[in-house]
Amino acid sequence: MPALQIENLDPEVHRTLKARAASQGKSLSDLAAEQLTDYALRPTVEEIAQRARLRGSVDLAPGTASELIRGQRGPLGPAQ
Repeated sequence: MPALQIENLDPEVHRTLKARAASQGKSLSDLAAEQLTDYALRPTVEEIAQRARLRGSVDLAPGTASELIRGQRGPLGPAQ
């Protein structure tokens, strides 16, 4: 299994992370691996944008989007 070494980590950050890991019954290594795995699996903004571009656009008849939104919201109250 690959290893990761972090250099120049602020000692206060190290203490905080170690305390958080201990409070969860985990080692600092386990906590770091868990957090880094979550981060790596989360898509970036650019990846999400690329997926949206690949899906293409949706053509709706004029007024359709606003009608759908209003249908979900219910009737509008008096004008303010």
